[in-house]
Amino acid sequence: TAEEKRAAELAVRLAKLPRPEDISAPEAKPLYDNIRVLSIAGKHIFTCDTKKAMWYVKKKKLAKMTASHADGTIAEIQLNFEPAAKTKLCMNWQLGACTFGDECLFAHGVEELIPA
Repeated sequence: TAEEKRAAELAVRLAKLPRPEDISAPEAKPLYDNIRVLSIAGKHIFTCDTKKAMWYVKKKKLAKMTASHADGTIAEIQLNFEPAAKTKLCMNWQLGACTFGDECLFAHGVEELIPA
């Protein structure tokens, strides 16, 4: 019958597909490098990608590298200036997800905003 023929064709096509155990997933690569950025006092204030960290360290000389990975890539930088704080609302706070609390560089409410 036509139904048996379709089932047989489907079985042939399925047999040609690779089995899940034969498929290897590519190595997962993080979307961001998550370079830790420390304040002058040494407190973690935010994370950034490698390009931004290198901008702070090499191009603008606004920070120094304080930690690296085993392969020599940058893992942490420390700023040599106090960043302007509380000039914008914290997006994470607005979403109810800010983990920095009182140490957050962004305002947690309009009353905390400081004119830039």
